[in-house]
Amino acid sequence: MKNYNISDGMKRDVKNKDIIAIRSRFFTLLASCPCGDKIKAYIDYCLKNGIEKDVLFIKNKGQVFNENKEEWNYHYWDNVGYSVEKNFSEEYLNHIIAVANYLYKEDEAKCEAKSKESNSSNNSKKIIIAASAIAIITLTVILSIKCS
Repeated sequence: MKNYNISDGMKRDVKNKDIIAIRSRFFTLLASCPCGDKIKAYIDYCLKNGIEKDVLFIKNKGQVFNENKEEWNYHYWDNVGYSVEKNFSEEYLNHIIAVANYLYKEDEAKCEAKSKESNSSNNSKKIIIAASAIAIITLTVILSIKCS
C-alpha cells in the first residue's frame, strides 16, 4: 500500500481523541478522493495513534451490504459515502473500501489528481468568497460615508 499523507486536521483530531470530528473527516475524505487504500491508511492512522477500535467504530446494526459488484457504480458510491455518518461500523468501512477499490483502484493516479484539483478548486472558491466579502464591506463603507 502506498504511503498516504494524513491531513493535519485528522492528526489534530486523533491527538485530541475527538471521535465526532474524526468521523466527519472520513465523510469528507470519501467525498474528496475515494481511493480504498487511502481510506484504509486513515483508519490505520487512527488505530495506531491512540484511538481504540471499539471507540472509532460503532456496532453494525445488522445492515446487509450489497455484494453484487455489477451494481457498484458511481450512484451506489454516493449512497454508501453519504450513509457512513449513520453507520460507522468496521464492516461498513470495509465494504466502502471494497467498493472504492472496485470503482477507483485501477485509476489511483486520476483519483489523486482529482483530489488535488478539488483542493485547488476549493482554494479558488475561498479566494472568490473573500474577494466578494471585501467588495461588499468596501461598498458598505463607501455608501455609509456618502450617506453621512
